[in-house]
Amino acid sequence: MQPVNEKFMQDELPKAREGLYAIQRTVIFPNMILYRFGSSDKPKNYYSGSWWIGYSPFESLKKYGVARNQSLKDSAAQCLAIGTWNKCDVLIKVITILPLAAWSGTPKVQAEKIDKKRYTGVRRNPDRDITQLYIPGLKEVYNNIQMIWETALKKASMIMGTQNIYNLAGF
Repeated sequence: MQPVNEKFMQDELPKAREGLYAIQRTVIFPNMILYRFGSSDKPKNYYSGSWWIGYSPFESLKKYGVARNQSLKDSAAQCLAIGTWNKCDVLIKVITILPLAAWSGTPKVQAEKIDKKRYTGVRRNPDRDITQLYIPGLKEVYNNIQMIWETALKKASMIMGTQNIYNLAGF
């Protein structure tokens, strides 16, 4: 079966390239676990946002935080180069139901912006050992009924307040 979001791959490649090095096309098969860090002030993006990580990168993030006595929120922001545009205070876990196409790579350094032309001087240097996924088209309609994310992802669990999360055994 062709990935349900295949037709959005080429159009969203430039956006994926803004955030990823060593970019490769990949397919996420059914029953794979994915994680995403969201912002409590943007609940509409919890499941429809394009930036995700798989199970192994998530486990690496947890170990990174424990080794440095950091919260999961701080580890995610650092390792995935997530700036102030995302509070990282919501952790979403899903299981794929249908195949999804994605761009995979290592996160690029991100510079905090004041506006389109000015920078704050703060740079986020990600961990090059962690692979990130950019999944195009999750907000798009599938079969004239639901958005792709509603069709292809099963909500598994969500945790609010990742600032205080250190031990996520079983998540």
